Amino acid sequence: MKHKKAGLLCRMSRFIENLACHPLRMIDNAVSGGMGVQVLTLAVVVVAILALFATVIAVYTLIAEGRGDFVGSRLWKMYHVFVDPGNGMEVSGAWTGWKRIGVMCIGITGSIFFGGLLISTISNIIERRVDALKSGQFRYKRIKEHFIILGYDELVPSLIMDLHNDVATSDSPIVLMTGQNVSSVKEMLFSQLDDTVTDKLIIYSGNINSKEDLSGLNFNAAKEVYVFGEEGEIGRDSKNIESLRYINELRDKPLHNTPLVTYVQFSRITSYSSIQKFTLPPEYYIRKEVLYTNASKPNLYYRPFNFYELWSRRLWGLYRDEKTRMSGDYDLLDFVRTDESLSTFASRSSDYYVHLVIVGFNRMGRALLLEALRVCHYANYDDSKTPEQRVKTRITVVDRYMDKLKDTFEAQFPNIGTQIYDIDVDYVNDDINSPVMRKKLVDWSRDKLCKLTVAICVYEPDLGLSMGLSLPPDVYESDARVLIRQEKLNGLGQFIHNDFTGRFKNVKIFGMHAGGIRKKVLDDRLAAYINYSYESSGFIDRHYEKYAKVLSGECRPGDSDYCEFEKEKADAMAAWYRLPENMKWANRYQLDCYPNFCHVFGCGIIHDAAATVETPSVISKDKLEDMMRMEKYRWNAERTIDGWRYSSVRDNSRFCHNLIIPFERMKADAVLSKDIFKDRNVIDNMPKILALGGFKIVTLKAVYEAVTMICDMIDCYSESVCVYKKITELCDMIDFYSEL
Repeated sequence: MKHKKAGLLCRMSRFIENLACHPLRMIDNAVSGGMGVQVLTLAVVVVAILALFATVIAVYTLIAEGRGDFVGSRLWKMYHVFVDPGNGMEVSGAWTGWKRIGVMCIGITGSIFFGGLLISTISNIIERRVDALKSGQFRYKRIKEHFIILGYDELVPSLIMDLHNDVATSDSPIVLMTGQNVSSVKEMLFSQLDDTVTDKLIIYSGNINSKEDLSGLNFNAAKEVYVFGEEGEIGRDSKNIESLRYINELRDKPLHNTPLVTYVQFSRITSYSSIQKFTLPPEYYIRKEVLYTNASKPNLYYRPFNFYELWSRRLWGLYRDEKTRMSGDYDLLDFVRTDESLSTFASRSSDYYVHLVIVGFNRMGRALLLEALRVCHYANYDDSKTPEQRVKTRITVVDRYMDKLKDTFEAQFPNIGTQIYDIDVDYVNDDINSPVMRKKLVDWSRDKLCKLTVAICVYEPDLGLSMGLSLPPDVYESDARVLIRQEKLNGLGQFIHNDFTGRFKNVKIFGMHAGGIRKKVLDDRLAAYINYSYESSGFIDRHYEKYAKVLSGECRPGDSDYCEFEKEKADAMAAWYRLPENMKWANRYQLDCYPNFCHVFGCGIIHDAAATVETPSVISKDKLEDMMRMEKYRWNAERTIDGWRYSSVRDNSRFCHNLIIPFERMKADAVLSKDIFKDRNVIDNMPKILALGGFKIVTLKAVYEAVTMICDMIDCYSESVCVYKKITELCDMIDFYSEL
């Protein structure tokens, strides 16, 4: 405390000294400075003038009149005249000559400095504060339990709405710092958000790579951080990752003992795929004071994301639905065709195959291709059969500049064509509207065994709509699904998206900025549970047992089971923080195939906040082998995309692995076959893992039969509101049957 007082006195004395030596410069600095400087300058000037007048009056009273008892009363009267010149009449009533002139001088000086200058100072303070607020220069130092967003792009409004709609975070303040024009950013945000959201939003102006600007955000008390970077900025991805280092340094006295979750956007698929292969240096997420000590622990938890990949996972992965209904707006790639029997659906005996056509090999097109390579692994690909009898997934990528784009893609992912055995990828240098491509689309849509999905990924919105609505008529008249990428769901796109019974009933709009980021998709809790199940035998069973008690109210905070439940959760997350980055992604992508695994035994996945485990009590040996084969080929694809290649000798440093081989080859090898069921816990623990994440496995047969019965009784395309509502209520309960 003494040190602080000494520092304050030193600053005040230095200020007075500078004011005396450089009065004009100090006055200019005060006028353009903050509230404290302006008030201090005014106070010093007023006190100096009062002191001058007091000295003159005291000297005159003591020397000229020799009466010391008048000094105090005259000083008091002088003060009243200085504060309010109207008191001069009362004070100078009996005075004449130069005494009245002195009183008048004091009154005029008081009017200037204590009246006019004081009011001007206060007005200037208010104006400067308003200007600072408008320009984002003002900082709230005591803000806490807030979310921080660094940089602005078109995903930010979606994130703000997602945070606001979450009950757990709806009351938390949100601080956005951007290097763009704050007034323009406010206009864009306020046009998309309502008043209940904007009241909690604070916008600062600053550079996300400036430690000085970042220091005013109070990372010590923040809940989470989202690093978007500035839209259109050169080197955006590199700058985003570099800001992590500053955040780590500034979070020196955290309010909470857990790592600060920091989400970092990578706008380019190429840089995003590259960053997945590397683990950050410790100085980016561990405090340097404990970096090389036994007490070192993560200060930040770094979670990269990409807009295009988030959308691809929302289309076909576990997190594809952000609503309460399971089927959502989009069908899985292995949707049920109208003439397909449920008994053969997703079984080894099924002859149906998935065919995905991607139009436009831009960032969205590449993200869809990579996600399809990860999830398109089905039970009817049986490598024990001859090559001619095997049912493969087909992916066709069409772009008029494919000859140039293909080389760059294959240079980054060189082994896709040789190590992903159950998927054929065809790169076509052509226009989707050419006669050759239109004829191929007709042939594919007429193929009774083909489950066709056409994804239009061109960037220009009007061109995308034109392409998506001008495909051959056979495409719309068949069971084929059509996806059209649009930045916004409005106008014609919205009409098409909500056309449930007409010509375009299977055409959907996707890729919008609104809803482009969802915290549920970014949540790593289930992936951490999968990882920890390999480290701690029986973890999922133990943790789910306690979770069920917490859910039913049998176990409450403070109980021993509840404390143990929280400790297990913390242990799983601690193990997750230690995991190399590429292995984190392996666990995340493993979740995306859960819908395909459920299909094998005739089940789907729905959202249920109070989820309970429902799954067939016995999984037959054949179905278990089918799922393990699917998992094997999913793993092959995931490792291949990550940059691994086959080698007879495993070498992690060179990304070489001896198990990137066909399932039957591994099964026939006496040594390698022991690893076939290594990942069986992925299947066995799936119902409980899903329940822990708020998902529930349900059988589809009963609901399917109910929908079929209603459809047999009525016209499926009836415009009757009551019939439509009834069918919709039933379809909301199941997976991939909304088209019925």
